[in-house]
Amino acid sequence: MSENERMRKGKRRSNDPIIELRKRAEKILKERGGGIEESDADLLHLIQELEVYQIELNLQNEELTRAQKEIEASRNEYYELYDSAPVGFVTVNPKGLVTRCNRVAEEMLAFPGKVLTGRVFSNRIHAKDQSLYFSCLKKVVDLKGRHTCEVRLCGEGKSLLYVRIEAGAHFDEAGNFTEWRLALSDVTDLKRAENESRVSEQHFRLAAKAAKIGAYSRNLKTGEDDWSPEFLAIFGLSPDDSLPLKDGIPAAVHPADRKKVLDEARKRLERAIGAEFSSQHRIFLPDGEIRWVMIRGQMEFDEQQQPARSHGIVIDITEQKQTEEELKIAKQRLEAHLGNSPLAIVEFDPAYRVLRWSGAAEQIFGWKPEEIIGKSFSEMRWVHEEDREAVGRLSEDMLAGRLPRNVNVNRNYRKDGTIVSCEWYNSAIYDEHGRLTSVFSQVLDITERKHAEDALRESEIRFRVLGVGQFRSAVSDEPGLERDAPAPQPGLSRRHGEAEPQLASGIHPTG
Repeated sequence: MSENERMRKGKRRSNDPIIELRKRAEKILKERGGGIEESDADLLHLIQELEVYQIELNLQNEELTRAQKEIEASRNEYYELYDSAPVGFVTVNPKGLVTRCNRVAEEMLAFPGKVLTGRVFSNRIHAKDQSLYFSCLKKVVDLKGRHTCEVRLCGEGKSLLYVRIEAGAHFDEAGNFTEWRLALSDVTDLKRAENESRVSEQHFRLAAKAAKIGAYSRNLKTGEDDWSPEFLAIFGLSPDDSLPLKDGIPAAVHPADRKKVLDEARKRLERAIGAEFSSQHRIFLPDGEIRWVMIRGQMEFDEQQQPARSHGIVIDITEQKQTEEELKIAKQRLEAHLGNSPLAIVEFDPAYRVLRWSGAAEQIFGWKPEEIIGKSFSEMRWVHEEDREAVGRLSEDMLAGRLPRNVNVNRNYRKDGTIVSCEWYNSAIYDEHGRLTSVFSQVLDITERKHAEDALRESEIRFRVLGVGQFRSAVSDEPGLERDAPAPQPGLSRRHGEAEPQLASGIHPTG
């Protein structure tokens, strides 16, 4: 065996695929049945080797052709994926020129149908963002690895586009830098949402500051606390300060309220109350001022139902408390004045059920508050039969808004059945839709006044009748004068509530 043959066999032993090809070639040659008669063993062997090599080459060519097709298919698939990827891919050479890009990158830069390659990529980056872009490119060359930056792209005829660039550098086998490979992700919607969120947060902070509302969050496992600047401001602290705690609650809690606040905190931790909670108490500010706060929050528990986090808001309700106290004092004054008033105070709801019944009302009508509150005057039947129709019409007019304020005189029954004459001063209140919400009545007992008026009227009538009789008697004594009595004066009779015939009948015909 020659040296060349030994080398070829050695190479084949070191390369299993080639050995496999040789075996396949020898098998094919054997199947062909040879074709050369043995004459010279070496020549025959050489020819056989050549035929085997030829078959090997054919097989290798087939393998190469198949591999080439697979590579071509894989490359086509790669280009299809490259071109249809949801992100933009751009390759930039050391001169900053685009050497390759996909369809998404062209759309980002508004270059569909146009040639982007050969153009300076940085020209499409907003002037204020170019320093950021170049800094990112420098990092990937100097520090290797991949780096990101966010810049604005200025496409042709398009508004600004926010993109996140993930950049990487490529080096050849000698370690020389050859190109930048950039992946562009459109983050315009994300940036817009961030801006809207930032504006919304600014508005919220302004509103929270104006409304004196602060937020807090506490990790009950680590003890870490997070307070908003508004929260700290309510406690008289600056944003850089920490809120001093004592026994797990703010040290600023008023001594008189500490037990209450601690008990509420313990119940929340023990789940003796609901996860959501609300509490009001006083706090001391560093300057000694006392203020009222309301805490509204929620407890969170882990999978083992152990307390994990507490978060919520704190509201400065000092002004509200002051207003409530002022209203309370004002109400007490009003109640005192109404209680001292000689007028009965009666308030009705839209169904004319009694809502309020003062002490003077009890004195006038005889019913105690618990006997009449919640009942309508129709149930009580305290309006005199002869006055019910007029009172009913008045009630309908007030309900319809035709008579929001009025004065009415009618007779009422007392609890003991006696009749009392009352003068009602009524005032109605309506909501924004014009619906009746309340009727407030002040009632004056005019029974004695009515009796006095009736007695005075009767006395005046008797006096008038007596005067007319004396006048007729005097006239009848004069010769030549008519003896008929003069007709009563219409105005006089009407003023006293009697018809003229009634008054005339009270005069004796002869005087």
